[in-house]
Amino acid sequence: MPQVGVGVSVMTLTNNGKSTKSSMPVQKAAPEFGDERASKTAHIDKTRSAGNTYEFPEGCGTSGEALADWFVQRFEDYSLEQQRAGKRKPSLLTAVGVACVITPDEEAVAQWDASLREKFMRDAHEVYEMWFGAPLDAWAIHVDEGAMEERGLTRDDELGDEGLHGHGAGRKPDKLPPDELLVEGFGEEGAAKFKENYLKRNKNDGCLYRTGTVLNGGNLKLLHNIFPIEMAKRGWREPVDENDLEATGWSVKPHLSWGEKKEIEEKTGEVFKEPAQSANKYARTQRWQRKQQETAAKNAADEKRNAADAERNADMRRVISENAAWNEEEARALDRRAEELEREARDARVEISHEHQRLYARRREADRIRARAEVALHGYEPPAGVTLVPPSAMPPELRALWRLTDGDEGDDAARDLPDDLLSEDGEPDLDAANERVVDLADEFARSRGCPWSYVDRYGVWLVTPPLEFVREHPGYEGVESLDELGEGDLEAMAEWYWDEASLRIADAQLLGLDPTVAHPGIDERERAVEAARADVERRDRVVSEREAAFERLEAKRRSVVDVLDAEIGARRAEAARLDAEADEKTRWLEGAVEHVKEADAYVAQAREDAEATRRAAEADAERTRAEARAEREEALRGLTDRAEGRIAGFLGRVVGDVSFIAYRTLSVMVEMGVGGERFASAARVCMDVINAMSEDAIGRPFSQTRAGRVQERVARSFARAFARDAGRDAAVREVDDAPQAGRSRNDGPGL
Repeated sequence: MPQVGVGVSVMTLTNNGKSTKSSMPVQKAAPEFGDERASKTAHIDKTRSAGNTYEFPEGCGTSGEALADWFVQRFEDYSLEQQRAGKRKPSLLTAVGVACVITPDEEAVAQWDASLREKFMRDAHEVYEMWFGAPLDAWAIHVDEGAMEERGLTRDDELGDEGLHGHGAGRKPDKLPPDELLVEGFGEEGAAKFKENYLKRNKNDGCLYRTGTVLNGGNLKLLHNIFPIEMAKRGWREPVDENDLEATGWSVKPHLSWGEKKEIEEKTGEVFKEPAQSANKYARTQRWQRKQQETAAKNAADEKRNAADAERNADMRRVISENAAWNEEEARALDRRAEELEREARDARVEISHEHQRLYARRREADRIRARAEVALHGYEPPAGVTLVPPSAMPPELRALWRLTDGDEGDDAARDLPDDLLSEDGEPDLDAANERVVDLADEFARSRGCPWSYVDRYGVWLVTPPLEFVREHPGYEGVESLDELGEGDLEAMAEWYWDEASLRIADAQLLGLDPTVAHPGIDERERAVEAARADVERRDRVVSEREAAFERLEAKRRSVVDVLDAEIGARRAEAARLDAEADEKTRWLEGAVEHVKEADAYVAQAREDAEATRRAAEADAERTRAEARAEREEALRGLTDRAEGRIAGFLGRVVGDVSFIAYRTLSVMVEMGVGGERFASAARVCMDVINAMSEDAIGRPFSQTRAGRVQERVARSFARAFARDAGRDAAVREVDDAPQAGRSRNDGPGL
């Protein structure tokens, strides 16, 4: 049973003049499928446009521009109703509708007659509206576009080179699809999960307008899942029997993921249209595939011809084998030549394949060199508001899924997947895993305060549009802060900003540069080099000037140093002389100090001897008084003369002892060379003590004094004398202990 592949694509229609991968302005999309046929597709023949059919709203006729105005007018009416009801005016980013394109394979269309073509478009229209949830506002069938002639599919009848595809546009209601449709597309568990996710995301049930992404991955997957099932219900399947009039004998291919398509391409060589691939690029790919097929067919024909030649040569050899042995050799040579030609053909095919690969590699290298030159000339600045979160910083669940979907870790990552992301045969459900990654990345971005995210093999890109970018769009010039934007507006702005920023990031990645840091350009580096060179020259001039000034200063200082050296030499000689004199005086002072110390020691010893003498005198006086009292008791008369004689003798001894001590003290000072004021002071003290004691004790007549009072007077005289002596010694000691104040520096050896 032949199968027909069907491409069903959908896109959001906006009213803001900005296109993205999933949205297009209605003013640009509507004229493309209206009678203006404003299409850039290479395979369009407007001479066949008369065969197009249109079902547009009343008043639009077949004009795409009028249809665009119709959608805009309906949105403005809705906006006015919202404002009258006291609600917030809808954002300019609100989707005004959804457009679709339904395109069957041209190989299948070329085999259908007019009635079968009409049935296919009618059934596809009906299935699409079942998924859409409402009748389409506009529907068009085009037969003026396609590559029938180029691909050799031209018919001999009136259909000729007519292609076939349908365009639809409408306002998709924001409501949950019927349960039976969900179960048909996802199964029981998948339907329950879809409903749960829908109730989390959508809170505007039934509304024809909403801000943000109208078409999510779950809705698109539902469309691709139910399309072949519902088309089979409408007869696009193998007939059960000859009376099965509804069956067409054709079946619609189920939707394949991009991974499944790549696997088929590697096995069979069939080329599929890549996601978001333009029609012209797809046509170029198809032409290349057809050229490869034609080359293969030509090679097969050559091989067949060579085989026929070999067979004829064999017949000839059998005919003339008996008489022409040389023919056998020629036949073998022809066989060898045929083998050589076959090998050459194979080598040529391999070389052509290699040449294609080399051309592709050179093209990529040229793009890389172009991007490198752009960055090298003008530098690279990381886009503001774009942050890369590496896999190491991702949440654990997101990192585990990222390893499978974008990290290229294969089976190692699949072992860590939860059960709800595995199919019935235990293999990973890549579509569900990709959808889960997108949801987790969006949740992670919101937790970081970013409205939008993008996941690739480098990690998660968090995108926040700069305020200046938002103000560039009509209607947003007066925005003061991103907080003034609604959630949908902010997401759309972030997605648009990423479309621009990702191009710069891709250029940096092609060069092998880190796209998260700045890289200066050649002009900036040259300016820095010139500035550095000028700074070096300026510093050289300053150094030269300073060197000349230093030379002048050095010469001036050198002359001053010579004068100072001469003066220093003279002063050093004088200092040496003074040092010699100082050494001589130091030695003399050290000897004098030693003599003074010895004199001080002798004086101290004399004082100790005087104290001992005083104590002995007091003891003798006490004994004498005791004896006198005893004698006075024995004889009251005649004892006075004897007592006075004894007292006089005693006083004579005492005065003699004191005089001897004074004499010895002064003699020692003379021997030790102590003179000057110190010697005069010591002599005065000694003389004062002797005179005082003689005047006190002897200068008065003993006859006028009682014996007892004479003794007391002698004791008091000794006490006063020793007190005066102690006072003078203290004064002299204070003078001696002073640092030679008032002493002449010349009273040394010259005295």
